[in-house]
Amino acid sequence: MSAKIFLNILLLVLACLFSTATLGAESPETGLADYYYAHGMYAEAVTEYLRYIFFNPGSGGLDTVYSKIALCYAELEEWRKAERSLGKAIESAADDEQKREYTFSLVEIFIAQKSYKRALSLLSELLERSADRNTTQRILFLRGVVYIYLYDWPKAADCIGRYVNDSQTMPEERKAKIYKLLDTARHLPYRSKDIALFLSIILPGAGQAYAGDAGQALNALLVNGAAGALTVYTALDGYYLDAGILFLFVFYRYYQGNLYHAQRLVREYNLSLNNGIARKLLSLLADTAD
Repeated sequence: MSAKIFLNILLLVLACLFSTATLGAESPETGLADYYYAHGMYAEAVTEYLRYIFFNPGSGGLDTVYSKIALCYAELEEWRKAERSLGKAIESAADDEQKREYTFSLVEIFIAQKSYKRALSLLSELLERSADRNTTQRILFLRGVVYIYLYDWPKAADCIGRYVNDSQTMPEERKAKIYKLLDTARHLPYRSKDIALFLSIILPGAGQAYAGDAGQALNALLVNGAAGALTVYTALDGYYLDAGILFLFVFYRYYQGNLYHAQRLVREYNLSLNNGIARKLLSLLADTAD
């Protein structure tokens, strides 16, 4: 699964679960900007929102306008600008509840930027400031999403498991599927790069076969075998200089490539396992709004 598709799945999950009503609120003063946003003209919407802020610097509700600007930048995938706009929304918010909502949105921006440490740090701050059930559930969910992205399955299982267990609306059948996936994730049959390297040193292609790619394994065996045989026969015929050149520039090159590709295939195999579990988990979680 590509990074683009994975990011879209995440944003779908976040939008389904924890959208902030104020981000979509429309007012007469920003009606044109809201119109632009509703029709996908995000850059034009930003210009109109900023125009409103410029001509109304001391008016109330600027936090809502800044949050709308952040949403536009998020649609444009300009995450840094979205982050700065949400920061201004938090500063301008009049009450703690609204500040918390914008902070949750900022966490989502951090996740979209792959700034996972910052997201986890901000979630910890949110947990310290509020311990009500709904806030705790949202924090558990978002932490779980971060750990899914990091493929830290023990921590993901802890956060998502607690989130699912405390959910009052999730069907039991869905809970069972999530628990099963989390258990599977903690016991994935990873392949070892060290074993792949060792096997490839002993026999070119063996590491690729261990990684599960029979085609690459056969190719490595034939290419390295042919290069090795050509080098040996050249030396046996007395062309030692030519044999040395073949060894250094042909056989050695392909042999080193064989070692590299065996380890690469193991990395790709393990990544494929992680991505498969992550995709299934996020798909199940997308419909679990509590």
